[in-house]
Amino acid sequence: MSVGRPLASVLGWVSAATCALIGIAYVGEPSFGRAVAFVSTLAWLGAAALAAVTMWQTLTASGARTVLLILLSVLAAGFVAANVLALMASSEGVSQVPETLHVLGAISGSALYLEALADVSVTFLSARNGTRDPMERAMPV
Repeated sequence: MSVGRPLASVLGWVSAATCALIGIAYVGEPSFGRAVAFVSTLAWLGAAALAAVTMWQTLTASGARTVLLILLSVLAAGFVAANVLALMASSEGVSQVPETLHVLGAISGSALYLEALADVSVTFLSARNGTRDPMERAMPV
């Protein structure tokens, strides 16, 4: 178990919930026409992916968790990019964009991205130095 596990879990769940709320916000916005179904579906798929990988990284250890954290960082980067794109569209005059949710998404996604990368880096540096994660030493392998 890594020291970062609780933080990765909290940030992952916050990002997943924010992503789901963004999808709900767009469903309630009829001015986007047919694009509502596309944007909402993408948001819900993103929320499901963030939630699933967050849960998986919480339940695994060692190398498998490292791979899941790398995947989580990729998902977080995509989530941040989508939020920044929406905020750019809003600043260019696209009305009815839920800006507050997109700001929250950009912040939580960025924090998740940085935490996942930091946790993976610590794992790689520990392996390079021949040490195991201090939390894993207490658990039998």
